Amino acid sequence: MNLPSVEVFSEQAYLVARGVRLMAIVGTVENELETKVVVRQMLYEAAVESAGSQASVPIPFLVEVSGIGQVKVGFASHEWVVDVFEWLLGGEVPDQMVSRLMGLLLGYGGDATAQYERMQAGQRVFT
Repeated sequence: MNLPSVEVFSEQAYLVARGVRLMAIVGTVENELETKVVVRQMLYEAAVESAGSQASVPIPFLVEVSGIGQVKVGFASHEWVVDVFEWLLGGEVPDQMVSRLMGLLLGYGGDATAQYERMQAGQRVFT
């Protein structure tokens, strides 16, 4: 099991709790019960610690990535953010829109997304 440090969990939980971003993805782990139990505990501890005296506590999540045996783990500011994230991973949304919406969830603005798309435009490979 290759997990980020406790400090990374705490830092990302803090950023979500303070409203810097709607969601933070801390990592991807194998979809195994033992791994998920350890990760869930780390997520909850970091969420509680990050809240401090704030009323806002980030929501820890473990979202299965269908078909590849992995789980994305992180924090969200609201339940609907987790719903949108699951929808984006479900394979029903066009790739270009997935990238755009993920950018917004992760705290990037519209200008940053447009700049990223311009930089990537010349790197597309057509078959």
